[in-house]
Amino acid sequence: MKKNYFLLILFLVSSSFAQAQYILSMQVTPANPTVNDPVTIIAECAFPSGDCYDKTTGFSVNGNHIYANALHCLGLATFICTEPDTFIIPPMAAGTYWFHFNLDAGLAPSPCTPGIVPGAIDSIQFTVTEITSLPDYQTAAIGIFPNPSNDLITIAGAGNMNIQIFETSGRLVMEFPNATDGQQLDLSPLAAGTYVTRVVTDFGVLKNIRLMHLPEAD
Repeated sequence: MKKNYFLLILFLVSSSFAQAQYILSMQVTPANPTVNDPVTIIAECAFPSGDCYDKTTGFSVNGNHIYANALHCLGLATFICTEPDTFIIPPMAAGTYWFHFNLDAGLAPSPCTPGIVPGAIDSIQFTVTEITSLPDYQTAAIGIFPNPSNDLITIAGAGNMNIQIFETSGRLVMEFPNATDGQQLDLSPLAAGTYVTRVVTDFGVLKNIRLMHLPEAD
C-alpha cells in the first residue's frame, strides 16, 4: 500500500511539472546564406512554470531536410523560463532546405525524460545560393599549406584575412583575425582530425578549405 501511495505521489509531482513548452520564434543567420556559410538557426523557447536547469540538443541532415531536437530538464521553480536553442549547420550545397525542430521538456535532474505534454514542433525554410559576384582569381589565390598539416600552417592570399577553423559539426574552435599572406598559424591546441578552414576577406567569404590536422607527436 505504501508503495502504491509513493507511486501515486511521484506521478502527480511529475505530471505537475510536465508543463507545456512553446517555440516562440526561429531565426536563420545569415538571412541569405551561400555555399560557403555555416548556417546558424536560433529557436527561442519558453517554459511556463519551471526554471531552465539543463538541456540536450542535436540534429541530423537527410537530403534537404534537417531534423533538430532539444530536451530541456526543468527545475521546480514556478516562473516563466525562456531560453534559446542554437544549431550551427556546416556549409551545404546550393538548394532549398527545411529545418524541422521538436522541443520537449521533462523534470530535472539531467538526464530527464519528456513529460506527458506533447512536444512543440515548428519548421522554417531557407535557401542556400552559389557565390556569383567574386572574381575567380581571388578565390584561386587563397590556400593553406601543408595540408595535411602538422602544428603550423601557412596562409596564401591577398590583403587582410580572417581565418576561422570549424569542426565538421560546425563549432568554431579557432580564429585568427587580420592574417596576411605568408603568415604562419599555430594549430597545436587542436586535436587530430578533419576541420573546415573558412577564409573571410573584405569582399566576404571567399573560400572554405577542408583541412586534415595531424599534430606532431610529443
